[in-house]
Amino acid sequence: MYLLYFSEEKGELLYTFNSKNEFNLKVWGFLLIFILITFVTIMSEIYPKQMLINFYMQKYHFDLKANDGKKYDLLIAGDSTVYRGINPSIMNQIVNKKSLNFAFSSQRLSKYYLNEINKRIKKNGILIFGINIRSFSLNKTSKSGIEFIHKNNPRVFPNYVYIYLNTLFPSFNFLKMMSNSLNNYYTSNGWVTSFSKVDLPLELTIKSINKYKSHKINYRMIKYFFKYVKEMTRKGYRVFIYNSILNNNIKSFDNKVFYKYDFENNIKDSGGIFLKTNNYYKTYDGIHLNKSNSVKLSNEIGNSVKLLLL
Repeated sequence: MYLLYFSEEKGELLYTFNSKNEFNLKVWGFLLIFILITFVTIMSEIYPKQMLINFYMQKYHFDLKANDGKKYDLLIAGDSTVYRGINPSIMNQIVNKKSLNFAFSSQRLSKYYLNEINKRIKKNGILIFGINIRSFSLNKTSKSGIEFIHKNNPRVFPNYVYIYLNTLFPSFNFLKMMSNSLNNYYTSNGWVTSFSKVDLPLELTIKSINKYKSHKINYRMIKYFFKYVKEMTRKGYRVFIYNSILNNNIKSFDNKVFYKYDFENNIKDSGGIFLKTNNYYKTYDGIHLNKSNSVKLSNEIGNSVKLLLL
């Protein structure tokens, strides 16, 4: 309530704010916040299939994954074709193992990265590597790679805000309702999924393919990976490898490179298992899968691994 009084000094009516009314506004403000949180929580229960986070926190997605100190029964490793390819939640359901997608953009299978994998896998755990020629490229890892993150992006306060929001709103991205341009969902289990269409212009796909084919191979890195697989299988870990490039035009290029280095036989001799995948997957840029195709791949890889674990 506003109280009016006459100011002799100014010769006019003035008003002041009643403290009781101020208290009522605080109560109403608290109730509105409570209602909003309740609404979002209920919506989270309505849409339980995805673990979605606030768009403004997505830039901390890789930082959180890179600094996750937990250990997992099953770890999925590789580059962007892997973190956009396999959903750990589906792996959990099929293989019944606590899983994390530990892939990063343009991530090479460097010694540093493999050492970080060792820190996060439980004894006798399962490793799934999605590989392609970028995995052994002479090109430097991108700024989203784990080496760059550890060197340049120490953990900061917003990460804890991210964790809080992801815990409070585990499966509801309210910004999706406000923007059709929000095509990516960043999840707490390391998976990123896209709602992009798979029928993008041909010139975009060709550009992506040509960029991919520009990578030069580091043979020493390939040899070290064979050695790594052999050492991990000797220690009791199960190691599975699949070609994460599922576009036939690029996959044929990958196959020529892998054939040159007798990749499949070397993996087999090292104790690893090379998984074959079907060719019916579609990409939205020539390389990356969208949500529906990613779910299909996750089920295929999960079921293949399950059968081989029996």
